Amino acid sequence: MLLSYKRLEIESLEKQISSIENLKLKQLFQYEIAFQKTGEIVDTNSLNLDIVDEREKRIGQYLLTILNSRIDDKKSATQISQLLKLLREAEIVSDTIYINLVIQSINEKLLNNSKNLSRYLNYINVAEDYAQDSVDVFYTNLHKIFYVELQNDENPSGMLPDEIKEIDSLFKQVRNNAISPYFIAYAQSMESVFESFVKQDQVRALQLNDSARINYGKRPHYYSRYGIQSVNFNSAILLFKLSKFEKAIKLFQHAINNEHNLIYKMEGYDWLHKCYDSIGDYGNAYSAFKRMGEVKDSLNLLKHASEIEAIESKYDFKEKEKELAALALNNQKLVNKQNVLVPILMGVIILASLVFFLYRKYRSKSEQLEGEQSETLKKLDEIKSIVVKNHIVLKDKRKVYVADLMFIKSEDHYLNLFLADGNNYFVRGKLKDIKEELPPNFIQCHRSYIVNRNFVKQQMATILLLLNGERVPVSRSFKDNF
Repeated sequence: MLLSYKRLEIESLEKQISSIENLKLKQLFQYEIAFQKTGEIVDTNSLNLDIVDEREKRIGQYLLTILNSRIDDKKSATQISQLLKLLREAEIVSDTIYINLVIQSINEKLLNNSKNLSRYLNYINVAEDYAQDSVDVFYTNLHKIFYVELQNDENPSGMLPDEIKEIDSLFKQVRNNAISPYFIAYAQSMESVFESFVKQDQVRALQLNDSARINYGKRPHYYSRYGIQSVNFNSAILLFKLSKFEKAIKLFQHAINNEHNLIYKMEGYDWLHKCYDSIGDYGNAYSAFKRMGEVKDSLNLLKHASEIEAIESKYDFKEKEKELAALALNNQKLVNKQNVLVPILMGVIILASLVFFLYRKYRSKSEQLEGEQSETLKKLDEIKSIVVKNHIVLKDKRKVYVADLMFIKSEDHYLNLFLADGNNYFVRGKLKDIKEELPPNFIQCHRSYIVNRNFVKQQMATILLLLNGERVPVSRSFKDNF
């Protein structure tokens, strides 16, 4: 029974639980099956276990802990303690199938609360010692991959070639131990993230997502449906990075319409406004940004405090809305002028065949309107480039415009300024001094780095990906800034 549960063989598990005599344990399995089929979450906090058989009691306590964790994931420390207690009890009686089930749940909790990496590594090693079948090896190697990525957190140079090689080898083992289309799909979706964010191979990442989508579709249960939503969202981000904005917009719109989680919906609108902004559709960019703000305001302030803080620190909402509204207004004026210009030009062409004088007259009018159009476009570009401050002045009196400044790296007694045009300048100074002169969209992400949020494409646990492909490290001590 536990083997079917571990392998996510829901139909087989459903048949097996019919033989369970204890009604409370059967009920817990039914709740778990319902979740895996539909995503339905039942409040089991008040459920009282009345089970005499020791092994059935351990299984019931485990299921109860997992079910309760879906109701309130903020109590992860308590849940880890409960799982560790269950692990110790199972080790006494050498219940290896149950032990492997509990260890993987412990590692999942430690991964989501990765402040203590040594503890996480310890239980990865415990999982490796107890691993008995392909599912155990599959999850253990995935956690090894996650550990290497987290270990890279404080490395300012990013992931080293040897670490990349190690992860490639681990992914090969993960693929070899994927026992069903669902496990294959999950491995492909995880490898897609690695290919995109670490190797910067967006095309390969898209191919992996396409394969994952097909494999998820072979198992029509909740985890697979959720997996398809995640793959579609990640594919949209990849299309954005490849500047395929129209395709990305369609995927983001589909993801938003089918997403019930408000956090993901808020992030979807964030990406959608970036897509529209990239193609100059400032009206829709403004609408998407406003919807993101509305979703943010509808979130439970206590339950989602960290997510709200993260999105609010990313944007000055009033200033951003004002900027996008101005761009949308000017964009509409440009469209209106173009609508006037086209019939006039047509009139000029027709009348030119009749009267040379009228041709010259209307051509002059056309040139005048084209000049106005050019001036309008120029003003659009000026509006778009406005930042909180126009420029900063360094100690050597050099003037650097904030709009062009992507990030700053401290190197001994000097600062290396990296600009959007590819140039960089060394000036003598300290990071803390220049930070005081910068507007709020410049955030310190590492003891040696300050980054301009306007150039950030994607935020990972350990790396910020910029619009030009540069990678800036994020250290654990500054992660709360985001």
